[in-house]
Amino acid sequence: MNLRYLDVSLRLLAFDGARNHPAHIRQLVHSHLSVLHLTHIIRVETSVATSSISIYPDRSPNTEPLPDDQSLEQCGYVGGPRGAPVPLLLYYDYSVDIGSGCPLVMCDHYFGQRKARVHRSASALPLLPSAGSPTSSARALSASTSFLSVVGAGSQVFSGRQMSAGHLIA
Repeated sequence: MNLRYLDVSLRLLAFDGARNHPAHIRQLVHSHLSVLHLTHIIRVETSVATSSISIYPDRSPNTEPLPDDQSLEQCGYVGGPRGAPVPLLLYYDYSVDIGSGCPLVMCDHYFGQRKARVHRSASALPLLPSAGSPTSSARALSASTSFLSVVGAGSQVFSGRQMSAGHLIA
């Protein structure tokens, strides 16, 4: 069998301007390799989790993707001998399906939990009087901030518990 080789450079369309990007791939392949197999190479090399990858012959916006069921040779890319493979530049793009079929992502259980926590923590904060003298506002402010006092260097006391400054809750 007379194998023909292509030195394929696959560049992610979104980062084509970047000279060295981890999503750009260069691979020596047989010219009888299918376009679908090239998409599998992209998945392996980049670890992209998507259901659809499209490979394009150029980067113009009106270009149709190469058909998955055809070989590179059938698409018009004839390779050369192993010692002198024909260089080929192709572009690829993919779409990410975020939560379209995942019941965990589509579930609003966690969003409801977040609202409940925010509501509880907001109701636990002391309310300052909106109207009144400046002294009564200052007294209420000093009373509400008296829960927080510095103990040692870098630790805070909050409601009788000692917490580090990184864990301080407002």
